[in-house]
Amino acid sequence: MSLQVTFIEKQNCDVKGIIQLFSQNKKAVLVISNSTNAFLKELKAAFEKPKVFYVKKDTKLEPGTVYLVPGKYIFNGQSILVDTYTIQWEDLMKSTENELFLLDQDFNILDANEAARKNLKYSLKELRKARLFNILTRHSKNSIKEIIAPLHNSKKERVSFECIHTRADKSNYPVECIITRLGNDTEATYLYKAIDITEQQEIIHKSETHADHLQALANNFPSGSISLFDSKLNFLFTGGEGYKQHGLDPSSLRGVNAKDFLTDETYQKLLDAKKKVVSASSYTYETYYKDYIYRNTLKPIYGKKGFFRYYVHIATDNTEFKKQQNELLIEKNNFAAINNALDRSALVSITDKKGNIVHANKPFCEASKYKLHELIGNNHNIVNSGYHSKGFWKDMWSTVVKGNTWRAEVKNKAKDGSYYWVDTVINPIIDIDGKIANFLSVRYLITERKELEFNLLQITNKFVLASQAAGIGVWTMDFDTMEVSWDIQIQGISELGFFKGSFESWLQFLHPLDRENVAQTLNPENLQAPEFELETRVISNAGVLYHINLKASIESREGKSKRAIGLTWDVSREKKVQQNLEEALEDREVMYKELHHRIKNNLQMVNSLLYIRGTHTKNDELKEFIKDTSTKINSISAIHEKLLQLSPMNQLKINDYLVTLCDNIVKTYSDRKRTFTLDINVVAELFDVDTALNIGLIVNEILSNTIKYAYPEDGGLIVVSLHKRDDLYVLRAMDKGVGISDEKRANLKSSYGMQLIELFVRQIDGKMKIQHQNGTSYTIKFKKPVV
Repeated sequence: MSLQVTFIEKQNCDVKGIIQLFSQNKKAVLVISNSTNAFLKELKAAFEKPKVFYVKKDTKLEPGTVYLVPGKYIFNGQSILVDTYTIQWEDLMKSTENELFLLDQDFNILDANEAARKNLKYSLKELRKARLFNILTRHSKNSIKEIIAPLHNSKKERVSFECIHTRADKSNYPVECIITRLGNDTEATYLYKAIDITEQQEIIHKSETHADHLQALANNFPSGSISLFDSKLNFLFTGGEGYKQHGLDPSSLRGVNAKDFLTDETYQKLLDAKKKVVSASSYTYETYYKDYIYRNTLKPIYGKKGFFRYYVHIATDNTEFKKQQNELLIEKNNFAAINNALDRSALVSITDKKGNIVHANKPFCEASKYKLHELIGNNHNIVNSGYHSKGFWKDMWSTVVKGNTWRAEVKNKAKDGSYYWVDTVINPIIDIDGKIANFLSVRYLITERKELEFNLLQITNKFVLASQAAGIGVWTMDFDTMEVSWDIQIQGISELGFFKGSFESWLQFLHPLDRENVAQTLNPENLQAPEFELETRVISNAGVLYHINLKASIESREGKSKRAIGLTWDVSREKKVQQNLEEALEDREVMYKELHHRIKNNLQMVNSLLYIRGTHTKNDELKEFIKDTSTKINSISAIHEKLLQLSPMNQLKINDYLVTLCDNIVKTYSDRKRTFTLDINVVAELFDVDTALNIGLIVNEILSNTIKYAYPEDGGLIVVSLHKRDDLYVLRAMDKGVGISDEKRANLKSSYGMQLIELFVRQIDGKMKIQHQNGTSYTIKFKKPVV
């Protein structure tokens, strides 16, 4: 049985082309020359079938197999029948329709295959006595030497040319010749291959003779072109309306090589396509020219005996198709993005016309806690909580079956018995006939919002109760209708009771002198801020005058004030107190100083009472407690002493205050046995009263501890300083005393005094560090509050 064998060179094929060949004919046999071990490994790694072997002596040919020939035999993609199961060099000689000659370095013919003997009509014996130039008509021995000179000096391994062969009967025929060097320079042998190109010459002749027919064929490509190429990619013919789009004349391209016409990139793609087409297969690829996209197909055409004849190349304008394809891809991606967004954020389900679920996404399953197979085939009663009435669902069905959209907030029940709320939108899906095919439901979880609404309702109810108890009323004003309302709580304020009416009627309840001011304030054109507060006077039905406070927030839409809603409460008592104070005091500063003077006197009285109590007790702990308390009262009293001299009000000079405070503390603890020396260095700045008071209490506690523990028997030096460093203030208090023992230090950390110090440090947002080395040192860093 004969096998169909295809011969090709390695550089003219690739793995994809080989796979394509065997996909068309699983019993094919492929012989690849000029192969290497690396190429063998590449093929074996690419596929299990077909089998891949190196050609060896007496190698048996099998269907569905690739044979690699390491020699430089020149094949050209022929597909022929081989009547043998064993492949050797002699078999290769017999297996090709091309003429093959083995030459020595003097161009004597050493061997020739059957095709050479048949075409030249010489016997093998006659050929072995001849020289190469004996069978050539266009080349002498010298010209042959000139042609193959690059082979002798190793510049090339092969040369090619065209010539005329002369048969024994003196007839001639054209051939394409390739000579390949097989040996080294000193003992060179050559493989001479001659390809009969008679059919190609006839094609060229016919293409010239039948140009009208080919042109008619080209005219069928209004947006592209059709071309014929020879084996070297020279144009045999080309035409088509596509050339006119770019102002080109295709008739001028005949005989031109594609490399001289195409761009480098396009020509390279054509070369790649030429390598990929094996046997009768074809290859399609894309090219770009200016703003156009072309779809190209290259297909080799072979004669009856398997000889290559020409390539057919078809180029079609694919620009609009690619544009539509891209638009479709964009739509597809947009739809996928929408679907993905829904799957991430919404509960989606689709039902049939009867309401049975045919699709549910992952969030739906997660919210309902049902698996997908438990939902499919069931209707949405599976998540019905029983919260909504039958009329609620009847309205839903009557809406969607009419082709309309239905939306509502629905309470559902999950598989585990828990409840969840969803904002639901149901839309009918209409088929091509305009009938309802399915229903699409998109739901968003609103459980948290519903819980907030419930909590808000509870808070509102509590607010109503609280406002009733506190005597606070609620009032509103609509700026479109100029209608005012206030609730029944106003009755407890001004004995006026519930009111709802026009703005003009409401103004009549106000004091005549306040009406114009209130009318101007509540004019929508004058309301620029989001909220306002005003005080006015109302006259009750009994003629009693009340002072009330109105506070409201403004609701705006499109830059216009629409409504005011707020609170109102009776401030008559406060106004009375304010009036009494204003009448009793000449100005605010006098009142302020008088208040601090009285506080200072009261503190002095408390201090005197503590002193008297201390002189009548023998309890040492009580005496010590009274002394500590006295120093704290003195710290506070010193603040009020300075407040009597304040200018501006509510601020004092921290240096004067701390000097006075430290002197008072030392005087309190000094006696005949102990005398203390103060070194005070404080920045001369104004501090607000709260910060100054906390600093004073900190200094009081630290100095008290210093006097107790640092100098228990004798007096000594106490240093107090307050300075600014960058944006921080640093307060230091230190001594050179005996220090505090470990036992007392542990007790000191949990003592009431130390807790007070830490509390006051936190009050000024400060940080404290204590060091016990050569005495005790307290360092406190804090920022001065902005007044």
